[in-house]
Amino acid sequence: MLHLHLKECDSTQLYLKENLNDLFSKNFHILISTDRQLNGIGRNSHHWNDYPNALAFSFLLKPSINAITIPLAVGIILCQYIKEKWSIDLTLKWPNDLINHQGLKCGGIICQYISHESIICGVGLNLGHSGELFNDKNYKTPAGVIDDNIKLTSQERKIIPSDIYNYVLSYNLIELDIKKKFEKFCYHLKKRVTITDANREWFGVFQGITDNGEAILQSLDGKINTFISGSLHLPTGQD
Repeated sequence: MLHLHLKECDSTQLYLKENLNDLFSKNFHILISTDRQLNGIGRNSHHWNDYPNALAFSFLLKPSINAITIPLAVGIILCQYIKEKWSIDLTLKWPNDLINHQGLKCGGIICQYISHESIICGVGLNLGHSGELFNDKNYKTPAGVIDDNIKLTSQERKIIPSDIYNYVLSYNLIELDIKKKFEKFCYHLKKRVTITDANREWFGVFQGITDNGEAILQSLDGKINTFISGSLHLPTGQD
């Protein structure tokens, strides 16, 4: 593994993408982590804010499975890693969010398809306490943390991303039953949700995902729709 840990950068994803050819010539397994990310990237050109006791890192994966399912697979693996390391149960919100026990967003995954050989996977994790985070109104799903008691050292900002990347690489994604495991971790399975797709809102009950990672939504009239991508939200006050 080639691991570059930066004091600060605009975006670990952009750094990896802009330097990919040079880094790829040295090693296929590449990880970029940082003490401070200044301009993180979320889905649909949204900004991913950096907070104290949060991690931001990006790594390279080979697309051995359908690219649409890779964020789901990484989410499943992150939930399992966090359970093993901190004994904390997280859930998943389709297509790429980690949710804590309070129903708050504490992590996100974004993947960029580069070629048949490489996908850049960016991860943001709000591991521990941050007073700034609770005043942030930029997210439709309110933000939270994985464990309020976690306080990261500079060394842990380097070590934990490396541990996570090695943990991800230990999995054979082809053999990971993504549909079954995602539905096990899914925060909103069989709940009423809204999916926004191509500037249109769809309402219904989330029924799970297809083998290709598409969301399955059953509308009030019983019609089934599937979605390759989109933004999912739960009605306010729904547990």
